Amino acid sequence: TDTNVERAAGGDEQDPSTAEPDVRNLSKADLYELDLSGADLSGANLSVARLDGCDLSGALLTQADLSGAILAGANLTDANLSDANMEMTITIGTRFNNTTMPDGSTR
Repeated sequence: TDTNVERAAGGDEQDPSTAEPDVRNLSKADLYELDLSGADLSGANLSVARLDGCDLSGALLTQADLSGAILAGANLTDANLSDANMEMTITIGTRFNNTTMPDGSTR
């Protein structure tokens, strides 16, 4: 999971001796069908990111910016979206199961 997040943030292109990639800014990132289960993406900028088909089960997405992101077909089972911005987010076919929604409700 951490490797997938680093790859999406450009981790493959960086010198290993430098600081870790900024995995909090993934705006417009193509994360199509990645396994991000259990990832801590709290506070991340995922606006307009392609997350369709991703496994985000158990992921922490608290206060994440998911505005305009594509979550079609993603698995958000047991994910925490508390205080996340989901304005204009595409959720067709997204699996919500015991998911904490931005308003604190469970779906």
